[in-house]
Amino acid sequence: MRVIDWILRLQEPGVRRLYERTRVAPEYMGLDELRVLAREFPVLPPDYSYEPSALARRGEERAAIVLPLVSSPGVFVEIGARDGMVLTAIAEQGHLAIAVDIEVGVIDPRARAAGVRFIQTDATRLCFPDESVDVVYSFATFEHLPDPDATFAEIARVLKKGGHAYIDFAGLGWTHRGAHMYKSVGIPFITALFTRETIDRYVTEQGLPNDFPHVNDWPVERFRVLFDRYSPTMERRFYRETKDRFRFPFLRRFMAHARRSPSFDSLLVDQVQGLFRKR
Repeated sequence: MRVIDWILRLQEPGVRRLYERTRVAPEYMGLDELRVLAREFPVLPPDYSYEPSALARRGEERAAIVLPLVSSPGVFVEIGARDGMVLTAIAEQGHLAIAVDIEVGVIDPRARAAGVRFIQTDATRLCFPDESVDVVYSFATFEHLPDPDATFAEIARVLKKGGHAYIDFAGLGWTHRGAHMYKSVGIPFITALFTRETIDRYVTEQGLPNDFPHVNDWPVERFRVLFDRYSPTMERRFYRETKDRFRFPFLRRFMAHARRSPSFDSLLVDQVQGLFRKR
């Protein structure tokens, strides 16, 4: 895998140049083409389980990332907490664990039993006093937020001086995950190839799940600008963008449609992770 990754890194400048000199396809592809590509690129088996044991294990793994950010009992707030199992592992270590989500219908009973507090609210209006929280974190949520800018502003507001924010999200709208449609249609970069109307017609025709989650239209460059703008108050301690280069052959094949994306990086950067410390 290291050798393959090295080879793909060497290929990246050439694929980027091809992207830059290719003209945008004048029209999106149609329903018949979608049917053909869907047979060529079937939906892959899920690698993300929601079984109780998997939820607990994932919660412990994610909690292990943010727990070292404090040395004594503190206040942890998770944005987009969903089942609350990350906070369960945090509460079990003696911290005050608070979940923030606009939906509270999927709370795991184990989280309530551990003492996790749940607040149903918009992340752009956190109901905490200024500088009252030690750690704010978020997993797999920022790509779904209607207003990441206002949310990050609230994070900066409620953090204590010296407090930390950890953000980890993947599946941005223009990447191969296709705005999180990959669970129903396996075609990479589907949002660049087909209109939403065509995709909806296909999944309805096939009887596939069509309750796709909202994914904002932010390309990765817009997140970079956001984080840079807050650098006077939020020191960047760690930042990483993970690129998926394994689909270069697909991009070369459909580059005229891929060119519809805001940028080459918006196709390639599949995950963003950042750790920030309030100055």
